[in-house]
Amino acid sequence: MAKFEFSLESLLGVKEKIEEQKELEYGKAIAYLDAQIKIKDSLVNEQNDLLTYMRTSLIEKLDPKKMIEYSNYVDILEKKIIEQIKQVNIAEQVVIKKREELVEAVKERKTLEKLKEYEKETYDKEILLQEKRVTDELVSYKYSSNRRLLDGKNE
Repeated sequence: MAKFEFSLESLLGVKEKIEEQKELEYGKAIAYLDAQIKIKDSLVNEQNDLLTYMRTSLIEKLDPKKMIEYSNYVDILEKKIIEQIKQVNIAEQVVIKKREELVEAVKERKTLEKLKEYEKETYDKEILLQEKRVTDELVSYKYSSNRRLLDGKNE
């Protein structure tokens, strides 16, 4: 009897490779998002540190010219933070898209695996049925052979 062969095995292999690729893409998207969040956090921390420094310097009577420079730099940081928040939002959308693609790839692979399991079970049942038929035929043949021998001896 022939060994079980899944007719869509090559397609299943392709789907597994696609799933692996989608996992990598999803991981890279998450890493990129993390990097963008760290950049934003760094800018926010820098801005907060500068504002804290400016507040304490007001108490110590900082040079007005320096205060204007610091204030301008705070404004620059604010614009950078706003731009970085946009980059974080874009990265989040990419992560969502990559997650959806990965989920779809997993579904496709699992569908093929279930089909393979179903075909394997059907194959196994057919093998058992064929084995039962062969066994029944052998039993029938032996019975009829023994019967003929017994009938031949009784005559």
